[in-house]
Amino acid sequence: MEWESDITKTCPITLLDTLRKMVMKVITNRLSQVMIKHNILKGNNFARLPEGATEILIKIMNLIIEDAKIHHKPLWILLQDLSKAYDRVDLKILKKAMNYIKIPSRCTTFILNFFTKRQNAIMTTGGISNFYDVKIGIDQDEMISPLL
Repeated sequence: MEWESDITKTCPITLLDTLRKMVMKVITNRLSQVMIKHNILKGNNFARLPEGATEILIKIMNLIIEDAKIHHKPLWILLQDLSKAYDRVDLKILKKAMNYIKIPSRCTTFILNFFTKRQNAIMTTGGISNFYDVKIGIDQDEMISPLL
């Protein structure tokens, strides 16, 4: 679609420096393994972990749809758009959630510091924009975003 200079009609991509990505990948891998080992995430909250998957949920949804078709039952499905969820996470709430699942405070502080007091710029066909302060700084392309 034509974006008509309306930033809400875009999905910006943030290019992160290599060192930052490597550090966050190590943290994500270690945190994932701890969450698996201690069975921290339960129910359907573990799809992002290495042992998790959405395959079973998709199969269940498909069976429900097939049952409704075969038996001519009405079916209502509610979908939620999470396309911009990760760059709208309140860091205070994230800190409380990390404390709740007993992530060590030094690790929590380290992760939260990655997402505070940062600046971004946007690459356009006319060049790179001026830098702006990132208000809530969890980028969707961060390794750790889906886990958080």
